[in-house]
Amino acid sequence: MKKILSTLFAALCLFTLWACGDDENTFVPKVEVKLRSTSIEQDAEVNAFYTDLLTLSYSAPVNVRSSANITLNNEKVVARAGTSSAMEVEIPLTLEPGKKYTLSIPEGAIVAKTDAKVSAPAFVLNFTTRKRAEEPDPSDEPNAAKRMARAMGWGWNLGNHFDTGANSDANGKPIDFQKPQWGFWDGAKPTETLYKNLAKMGVKTIRIPVTWGVWQVNDGKYTIDANYMEEVEKNVKWALAAGQYVVLNTHHDEYWQDIISAVTNASLNATIEDRLNKTWTQIAEHFKDYDEHLIFETMNEVHDESWGWNPGYNYSPVYKMMNEWNKVCVDAIRATGGNNATRWIGIPGFCASPSFTMGKVTIPNNDSRIMVAVHCYDPFNFCTEGSVQKWGHKYKGNDSDENQIRDLFDKLKAHYVDNGIPCYMGEYGVVTRKSSADEKYRQYYLEYFTRCAYLHGIPVMLWDNNNNGSGERFYFFNHNDGTCHNESLVKMMINAGTSTDADYTLQSIYDNAK
Repeated sequence: MKKILSTLFAALCLFTLWACGDDENTFVPKVEVKLRSTSIEQDAEVNAFYTDLLTLSYSAPVNVRSSANITLNNEKVVARAGTSSAMEVEIPLTLEPGKKYTLSIPEGAIVAKTDAKVSAPAFVLNFTTRKRAEEPDPSDEPNAAKRMARAMGWGWNLGNHFDTGANSDANGKPIDFQKPQWGFWDGAKPTETLYKNLAKMGVKTIRIPVTWGVWQVNDGKYTIDANYMEEVEKNVKWALAAGQYVVLNTHHDEYWQDIISAVTNASLNATIEDRLNKTWTQIAEHFKDYDEHLIFETMNEVHDESWGWNPGYNYSPVYKMMNEWNKVCVDAIRATGGNNATRWIGIPGFCASPSFTMGKVTIPNNDSRIMVAVHCYDPFNFCTEGSVQKWGHKYKGNDSDENQIRDLFDKLKAHYVDNGIPCYMGEYGVVTRKSSADEKYRQYYLEYFTRCAYLHGIPVMLWDNNNNGSGERFYFFNHNDGTCHNESLVKMMINAGTSTDADYTLQSIYDNAK
């Protein structure tokens, strides 16, 4: 009996020490630190330029010992606690293309945060970097325009996400231009998943329209806010890492690119050209190490309130000034050197209208790495929120609509593509329809237009502002994660803009129209 009581007493004391004792005597269950995942998989092949960080995720909060000898190809590297989780370790990387790498983490380098005596097991990660793709010499290509058109494929716009050139947001709330908020038009927060999902669908080019003006400091240098530049760059890197081309421009900066006033005001024009130079110098300098998959576009739709159709107004000086402004931008970009010396640069005409581009735009310095950018929302009353809901021969009983589109691309091809000058449609689209009966005309237009562009060697980029409410409802992909709103329609456009099927013709689309 005494032995039993003694045993019970000992057990009670042990329980008391475990439950209520001080720090020295409290029993703490042993923690385990196991590696759960890595941002680079074992034996993976990665892109050297876009892989600048390795993240290790553990099963418990961890610290990195100051004496840790973590190495990459036998060279010591810095490891730090994760910025978003105490259970992560981040290792900044500087990689070279076409190389094998071995990361070695010895036992004792990563320890439990609650008990430094508990170490994560040793870990070795082997991976390689992709060889740098050598860009073909344009002189070796019979037609650089056709090569670029096929490479750029079918594209999409992150429409209005980085645009802040308005007095109020979508809800009428005034914007403080000293503290504007990017993304208010599309109401989105893009993620890396957005670009990965777009790539999976077959989107080859991402146009990222950016309004820079309200993020510039009036310091004589027009300094762009560093945080804003970083936010733009993050999206550029995500798209490039997904294997896409990126077109980066100045978008709704038209509010300070007042070309109509500048034509008759030499002082104003000098100010605008100085700002164009300094703006593009900053952008180009920041992105000059990115490869040929990044394309710059000097301006967007520089226009007057009449969009170039003011009766009796002489627009000839305006066209001339657009050429002058494009040259200022191109010269600024080229002067920064690096990859910018040979980077493709897109230049628009007045209003980005084909009518005010062909025969009016000149190639700055006869530069062989210039692309011509145009937009098309014709017929305007059909493509936008207008009075016309139907399009094509099934509606009109004649071929006037189809002829208009074919005539447009015939002229663009003859003017640019056939002469070895790449031309791309930076924006096109039709707003969503409220009735299924009208929707079929929209889908027919989008297929016909997209296929016509492809057959003429002109890549296209669909305008998408993530709006399914009222007004301009260009609603195709969710701007946060790339969820497709109408997968069959988008797949149809991608096929129309990329298919090499010789039997997939404009006539076959015409014949199948419903």
